[in-house]
Amino acid sequence: MTKTQGTLAALIASLAGCNPSGGSFVTPTGQPQAVRLECAADSGDGDAWVCPESLQVECTDLDETALVVQSPSGEVCDVTMLELSVEEPLTLGTHRVVVRDALDEALCASEVEVVRSAPLQLVSRQVKLWPPNHKLHEIRVADCVEIVGACPGEELDAYFIWASSDEAIDAKGSGKHGPDIVLSDDCQRLALRSERQGGSDGRVYTLGVRVIDGDGETYETACTVAVDHDQSGREAVAGADAYRIAFDGTTAGIPGCVDNGQ
Repeated sequence: MTKTQGTLAALIASLAGCNPSGGSFVTPTGQPQAVRLECAADSGDGDAWVCPESLQVECTDLDETALVVQSPSGEVCDVTMLELSVEEPLTLGTHRVVVRDALDEALCASEVEVVRSAPLQLVSRQVKLWPPNHKLHEIRVADCVEIVGACPGEELDAYFIWASSDEAIDAKGSGKHGPDIVLSDDCQRLALRSERQGGSDGRVYTLGVRVIDGDGETYETACTVAVDHDQSGREAVAGADAYRIAFDGTTAGIPGCVDNGQ
């Protein structure tokens, strides 16, 4: 085995150590989020605390949404003496929340449904590879696109669905190393070779990405990975595809990430 073959075999083995759940990942929750507690203007006419039966809130507006509590007849509601407890992070879905007093006694409860009504937005990024030393570099979905508008803790499927290069694998003056595109079994990582033709305007890889949210809504975009010709400040110019690989299981040695025809 040559040194190049050994390096490629090691990288393929590294990429193969994938998440068994496929392309699924969960967006970070960040800091704990909760709805605000507010007291109703007037006390009720009964002897029990009253919480709204249910409350629907956008996941991005949790801290700005108030759960209004009404105190029993003749009793003053002091929000500084109340606490909202929840057994799990307020991620997408329905959660039972309980209002408790300073003695940790449950006063009333509500169901809070966390929703996301706005579609996701995929913002493409451009990645640069340098120097053109023929080495393979790992590119992850997160390097390729930024997912905007996802809820904290939202589970998404995100993976590469195709890749192309505007230079052939055996392009003259490129060093003719190959393969130039290696895909991980979980479809979330690619290894791309940092090389370009000596007399070209640089090499540009284009990577297709698909994101599917929990409701089954599908979003697609593409990003570019450029290997500039030199460091003069001239950026690589994307040309017509020299070849394109669809990650549908039809290419030998490449995992299938999508069904044929999708």
